[in-house]
Amino acid sequence: MITQYEQVCSTFLKASGMELELMKKKVTTLINTKNSNKKPYKIDAKRVLKDYKELNHGCVDEFLINYCWGFFMCNPSIDSPVNREAYFLELKGFFRELVSKGVIVSDY
Repeated sequence: MITQYEQVCSTFLKASGMELELMKKKVTTLINTKNSNKKPYKIDAKRVLKDYKELNHGCVDEFLINYCWGFFMCNPSIDSPVNREAYFLELKGFFRELVSKGVIVSDY
């Protein structure tokens, strides 16, 4: 599980300097929010895993980036760079666990 912002290169945050640091803090806060009802999005991990397997994708990062874009295109009222980044990182943490347990194989 990812508990803090650890991306070296941001996926969805296109800012720099203090603005980027503030966005990273917001992402970390969102990821660490224990009550899922307080998050602007809901993650249906079973559905994401089902979609990944059905597409027989292989590359987790590429799949998750595309999945995030699609999710937020269908939910524009909650779309923001911070929400996209947090959603991506939470899903990535979920998939890392699946890879480490041997549930899926990925070339990341």
